[in-house]
Amino acid sequence: QFIFSVKRSAVKSLFERGSNLATRIAAQTVDKLVVEDKLSLLDIIENLSGTDKDVLYVCLTDPNGEVIVHTYNVTFPVYLKNFLNENDERMKLFRTFQGAVMDVSAPIMSGQLGTVHVGLSRDESIAASRQLAIILVLGLVSG
Repeated sequence: QFIFSVKRSAVKSLFERGSNLATRIAAQTVDKLVVEDKLSLLDIIENLSGTDKDVLYVCLTDPNGEVIVHTYNVTFPVYLKNFLNENDERMKLFRTFQGAVMDVSAPIMSGQLGTVHVGLSRDESIAASRQLAIILVLGLVSG
């Protein structure tokens, strides 16, 4: 029970970081989306996401789910595009070759202009929650 609570707290913290980032990006991209300024959109998502080491990708999709811009150095992975379009949940947890990922999304103008997706690595938070749980269990056993 306690270990589950620690993991849930780590997931909640990561979700809040991703949600804050996605919301900031959504707010700053409205006017650039209206005039279809892809270079400025890319600058916004790279600048805002570049400071967080857990960010694996950021992408903007149009209302139909088509990727407008993204932070991948190569083409946006088709499997990821399909996965993101499967449902409208604000948070999706999954695994890729990059490890455990949390995708957090935020609508842009209530979804009228599209959606921001922020992909965060869960590996560090999972490892930290495991380490904390082990330390606490050892403390309980030895105490």
